[in-house]
Amino acid sequence: MDPIRVSQLVYLLKDMLEGSELLSDLWVVGEVTDATRSRLGHRYFSLRDGDGAIRSVLFRDDMPGAEVPAGERVLAHGRVTVYPQRGELQFVCDFFRPEGVGIEAARLERLRERLEEEGLFEPSRKRPLPAYPRRVGVGTRGG
Repeated sequence: MDPIRVSQLVYLLKDMLEGSELLSDLWVVGEVTDATRSRLGHRYFSLRDGDGAIRSVLFRDDMPGAEVPAGERVLAHGRVTVYPQRGELQFVCDFFRPEGVGIEAARLERLRERLEEEGLFEPSRKRPLPAYPRRVGVGTRGG
């Protein structure tokens, strides 16, 4: 096999990681350390547990205004990639919550935030209730 350039190796690894279904939609629990904010508004931090750590980033357009809570354990959603300029493994976070919140609750909150960003909860989109409804539905859950 012919030798390859460093950049080719890094991009090969990046493509392999980003092509992985498992590593493209991942929930991770860890403690936030080394949290900083860039002048562009991106948040850089590490997620750690007792045996490992991974450098992470939360871009400014994902969860605008959110502060990454240094020292707290969080449940984070994102994908694994390689930062080519440094050849570093990186977790690109798009959502996080304190660890006490369950994964399903976090997914529901993430959906609610996305729908809110799309303006689907705006008062102008809501229909007024009729004074006298013609039909009433009752939903129950067996269990």
